[in-house]
Amino acid sequence: MENLEKYLKYYFLEDYLFNDVHKNFKNYGYLKPEEFLMIVIWKSNRAKTKFKIKSRGKLNAEKIETTTKELHSLAKNCEENERKILDVITGLSGVGIPVASAIITVCYPNYFTIVDYRAKTSLIKYLNHKKGIGSDYKKIFGADPQSSKKAYLAYCRLCRHETEKLKITLRDFDRMLFGMDFYNGKNGLRDLVKELK
Repeated sequence: MENLEKYLKYYFLEDYLFNDVHKNFKNYGYLKPEEFLMIVIWKSNRAKTKFKIKSRGKLNAEKIETTTKELHSLAKNCEENERKILDVITGLSGVGIPVASAIITVCYPNYFTIVDYRAKTSLIKYLNHKKGIGSDYKKIFGADPQSSKKAYLAYCRLCRHETEKLKITLRDFDRMLFGMDFYNGKNGLRDLVKELK
């Protein structure tokens, strides 16, 4: 009989990714295919089907290892190489900016952060409440950070700026943005509770 304890890490996937997988990447200089796919699934379980379809026959274990080795060598100076890092990871078949943001966030959580609808929407609401900046992505980032590399990097810079002011980690800032949308967003918990009254 197998030791069931070894499967516990998959229940607490975020902890496993930001502890074990992050450390493995730092120590070995690449991601194993299992680690890479865990990040894809963690980012969005729905994304795994789309990823499988887009990458079928175009992506294999060797390509993942080679690409993440390149990612590791470039990221020794994230600030200087941020665009190239993003180009390398989005060069993999089936990897768009949202999935790429999850991969590089696990690898470099102090420099990159996740961009998705929840986080992006919450950040705009947070900044609008604080500074009255409006909600036009083009005015804030130059384009939608989920579909433009330049806008995604601007999004990361803005998030890092906010975390420095708040004296929190970039990872916790992303969690807060997710939580804000989970609670206050469209069809969020607050709205569901109101429907019960």
